[in-house]
Amino acid sequence: MLGLVAVFLLKAAYDYKANEAIGLDGALGKLYNTSGGPFLLGVVALGLITFGCFSIVEARYRRI
Repeated sequence: MLGLVAVFLLKAAYDYKANEAIGLDGALGKLYNTSGGPFLLGVVALGLITFGCFSIVEARYRRI
């Protein structure tokens, strides 16, 4: 997800058009408007849910 934002920021920096830089909501919006957008958003959501579960398990069982 952050990679999508980075790609759009780099594109805006390369083209010298700061007003075209978008954040997370804009990157997800552009992803939704592509072919297969809802599927890709589902994959992103699944990745976020998986990372959240991993973080919870790691917080519970990590030895400090």
